[in-house]
Amino acid sequence: MGDDDRRAAVDDAAPLLDGVSSRAAPERRSIPVGRALSVVTCGIVAVVVVVLVTLVPGRRGSPPHCLVVVSLDGFRYDYLKHLPPDSALQRLAAEGVHVNRLRPVFPSKTFPNHYTLVTGVFPETHGIVGNHFFDPTDSTWFTMGSTESKWWGAEPIWVTAELQRRQANVFFWPGSSAVIKGVSPTVTFPYNESVTFEERIDRAREWVGQGVQRPPLIMVYLSEPDASGHEYGPDSEQTISAIHRADSMISRLIDGLDRTNVDLLIVSDHGMVNIGDSPDKIIDLDKFLHVPIPNRLRVAACTPELQIYPDADLIPEIVQNLSAAVKQYPNIKVYRKEEIPRRFQYRDNARIAPFVVVADVGYKIVGKSFGCPDDGLRGGHGFDNDDPRMGGILIGVGPSFEERKQVPILNNTEVYETMCRILEIVPAPNNGTRSGIDSLLKHT
Repeated sequence: MGDDDRRAAVDDAAPLLDGVSSRAAPERRSIPVGRALSVVTCGIVAVVVVVLVTLVPGRRGSPPHCLVVVSLDGFRYDYLKHLPPDSALQRLAAEGVHVNRLRPVFPSKTFPNHYTLVTGVFPETHGIVGNHFFDPTDSTWFTMGSTESKWWGAEPIWVTAELQRRQANVFFWPGSSAVIKGVSPTVTFPYNESVTFEERIDRAREWVGQGVQRPPLIMVYLSEPDASGHEYGPDSEQTISAIHRADSMISRLIDGLDRTNVDLLIVSDHGMVNIGDSPDKIIDLDKFLHVPIPNRLRVAACTPELQIYPDADLIPEIVQNLSAAVKQYPNIKVYRKEEIPRRFQYRDNARIAPFVVVADVGYKIVGKSFGCPDDGLRGGHGFDNDDPRMGGILIGVGPSFEERKQVPILNNTEVYETMCRILEIVPAPNNGTRSGIDSLLKHT
């Protein structure tokens, strides 16, 4: 079903509320929150809090459905062990459906996974193949501050919602500042890290409390515990403190909130491991990738996954150099694009480099000549997405979700269509599965 068909389906449908006519698609209201900054951290634990308020039968003027998505950057699948039983996240995990490990897509980095969460497709399809990459079709670079429409393929949940006359208010989710398919969220904010977590959560609470004016879709992004995990490592006191702070933000969201007919869905985008914590875990590729002529060899991203884009005449030299690198550093894998394992779903896009280097979990790739000096960070992600330590969490609570249920593992490609099902909108094509979605939601 195309965009026009889905619009027509909405036009022919009954009003969303008894006695309230369906409104026209709202105009974008981009509200500045301060100076725009690019996203600084390289990972995001996305805790998606989905609040769905269903209509109360027989009552006119009841609040419309509302889906609130809160991303907690870098919340690893087992971080709940650091929280007491009476913490907000522990209570919610016990009450509803808890996915013990939400498997990210490869590479297990922030932007690819945040965009997969909201589109349900792999990076080779949606085009966000890393946090930083090169597009050889027009010789341009993507950074975490890129908002040009051309970068953002597929269809994120806020576009799906707006196309079907469901207002979306989005606070800092990657991609939400871009115009995609000619559509933006009704309310969106340019990223500004100085806006406190409390301000973001309080704004979400305000939106939820707007009664019949409540937007059906609300999304909020928070950058912890990812930032602390990078700086100090996943097992540090500072990261454990950040885990508690993230939990306090969920508590701040739900405390005092009438949870009657409210669904909450909490997810994260990836995990975190200690990296480069001994000299033998530092992989210095400087001498293997040093080319003195600018723009003949482009290297995107840094540890633990490098994208290498050489000019055609340099390929034999690069093959020779990378072969030598593997002999010196057996804890890296070098793939030609066509040899990347199929399980990664990471071949079929021009933005994926001709050569991809991936370090084993816990190892750190450095190289001053290609812009990756040893930055001293103690934690990282981006490794093989099958490694459990790259996994995130998913918790769903409320009338739409299964109760007191444990799901061992789930792919994060299932989240988009799950949200569509909750919002009762027609999804765009995606890689979700019936069995995955049914493992989370009650059968109606």
